[in-house]
Amino acid sequence: KFHEMLKEFDTAMLVTQLTDRLCARPMAIAKLDENCGICFLTSELTEIVKEIEANPSVQVTCQRDHGCYLSLSGSAKTSQARAEISKVWKPSYEVWFPKGINDPELCLITVTSSQGEYWDNRGVNKIKYLFSAAKAYATGTKPIISEGNQHGQVRL
Repeated sequence: KFHEMLKEFDTAMLVTQLTDRLCARPMAIAKLDENCGICFLTSELTEIVKEIEANPSVQVTCQRDHGCYLSLSGSAKTSQARAEISKVWKPSYEVWFPKGINDPELCLITVTSSQGEYWDNRGVNKIKYLFSAAKAYATGTKPIISEGNQHGQVRL
């Protein structure tokens, strides 16, 4: 379920650790593998590369509307291997990298995921949640969330 939900996103927030705070940036997902590993492209001159090299622990978050949320933790590494970059390259990336796939600053960020969490309130789950929320409101209790269907944690 986690992988199927993650496939629906084309962008994510990549969160890195600075010395004194966390830093989140929107990134285009260049590749998603079957084990929920994610690749992004950036310039080797960006701060995010320095941050990953100093501390490879990262968080990736995704949100769609008010019904689909994902979060995954993992370890990131950077690479300028042209063979790997060419596997994920798309012509639309020339907006950010006008020199194209041969841009010497082009850098691949690969996140190896270790655990994830999701919240799915789409479709039938949305109806279940709205009913549970209305009932909770009327009775002064908290809504019941269906673990494994509406919410879950996974080891990746």
